[in-house]
Amino acid sequence: MGTASRRVAFLIAMALLPTIAGCTPEASPAPEVVPAATTNFGGTDLAWIEISIAMNDQVLPLLALVSTRGDDAALTKLSADVEATATAELSTLHSLHDQAGLPAENPHEGMPMPGLVPPEEVTRVAGLSGPSFDRAVIEQLEGYLEQSHRLAEQELTSGTDPQTRDLATRTATARATALRQLTA
Repeated sequence: MGTASRRVAFLIAMALLPTIAGCTPEASPAPEVVPAATTNFGGTDLAWIEISIAMNDQVLPLLALVSTRGDDAALTKLSADVEATATAELSTLHSLHDQAGLPAENPHEGMPMPGLVPPEEVTRVAGLSGPSFDRAVIEQLEGYLEQSHRLAEQELTSGTDPQTRDLATRTATARATALRQLTA
């Protein structure tokens, strides 16, 4: 029985309950019916939303450094493009997060996982300059782009929510493009 059918059956049962129990509707107030949240979110969708929020949140401070510290014009442009894309994705990811009813605390945030740029790495890179700065950014950015692309592809393979899969499609395309530019 689907969620909608269960809701209809519940409402019918609640309407008939006073008659079945021999009560009149005035004798007991009808209980407040709060409809259950219906979602198309599967486990892969939920995990992808959470990890993508953490990954984007943690790469943004690194990318913000490039415009003022980078020596490579192509890396500066690419970093600005990735920053804009990640920021736009965060808006959609947070909306999906809320729709899915996920907890406020992200279990992936700050975890040492591939693709996540730890705050201490941002601090280390901020202390560099010139070509060593650019190399460190490229290393971190490549890890972020590769893992983000890999996870978006997994969402496309196993995810069930159409909105989440749509974002994963855009993410996979953006990451593949950025990786080609980074390694060109």
